Amino acid sequence: MKCLWAIVKAVLRPVRDAWRRWCAAKVFRYDARRFFSVSGYGRPQAREQQLANVILHYHVIEKGLTMPNRRDVFGREALKELLGSINQYVTCFGLDDTQVTHAIGVVKTYVERNANQPGDPILDEAKDFLGNYPDVPSVEEPHLTREAFYRGCEGPFPEFARARHTLRHYAPKELTIERLRSAVELCRTTPTACNRQYCRVYCVSDKETIEKILEIQHGNRGFGHLASKLLVLVSDLEGIASPLERDDGFTNGGLFLMNLCYALYYHKIAHCILNWSRTPEEDLAARRLIPIKPSETIVAVLTCGETPDEVEMCASPRRPLEDIFKVI
Repeated sequence: MKCLWAIVKAVLRPVRDAWRRWCAAKVFRYDARRFFSVSGYGRPQAREQQLANVILHYHVIEKGLTMPNRRDVFGREALKELLGSINQYVTCFGLDDTQVTHAIGVVKTYVERNANQPGDPILDEAKDFLGNYPDVPSVEEPHLTREAFYRGCEGPFPEFARARHTLRHYAPKELTIERLRSAVELCRTTPTACNRQYCRVYCVSDKETIEKILEIQHGNRGFGHLASKLLVLVSDLEGIASPLERDDGFTNGGLFLMNLCYALYYHKIAHCILNWSRTPEEDLAARRLIPIKPSETIVAVLTCGETPDEVEMCASPRRPLEDIFKVI
């Protein structure tokens, strides 16, 4: 009887495996269809996609304005892209969003900061553009002392949450592993699906490895090389039990990542989240540098360092509550 049952299981195993693959393919096809039909990738003229382009391009300039050792008239192509995206949005939808007016203010700040460079073609183009918006004020990027930046650590949670910000300024001294360990220790309180605790944090301290990973990531020019440590947050797919849980790695990873940012702020560690929107080839290249398991998916990386005596931050205004809270 046992032999017969073993034969039946051996015959049914390929059928079971084929059924599992079909179920997984079904949910991923659903995701792919939705992505191509409703995302901005498939609908570049959609209002939200055009607004996203404005935000993306103004943030590039905004980051540049707060960089240590900022160059004059930096990011000419980025500024040209920003002017074009604002013009396109306003032509289609008008000046109806605070993010767009902020973008115009960023352009005005850029021109003001480069007033000592007369005759530059991109600055002349920006000045002509600003002539259409004389009433939009320039943007003030916050400039704080280290003490003022971390004042929110001792306050109630609303004050604490509003005070935490990304920093791209790092002091030229080593950040200890012990301080990072204390921050990650706090993150063990992060809620996870069925308490499966998918997330792991790899701390990279070797300068050459940090440089190679940041070169793959791309979005850290002007400040990444100043980081003392690099944290690589991963989520382990081995804990995923069903295709229906296909997003759980990133959902739980996002919860852990926000907790990690709060913990780093609490421990007065300057940090900046870098997304991991990389090609398969780039992801594989990073895996050759970091000893992560094949089942572990990179969620994000963070540059970390000691905070200097004075810091600059991006203003990065948030959308109004009415835009994000819907009662149904």
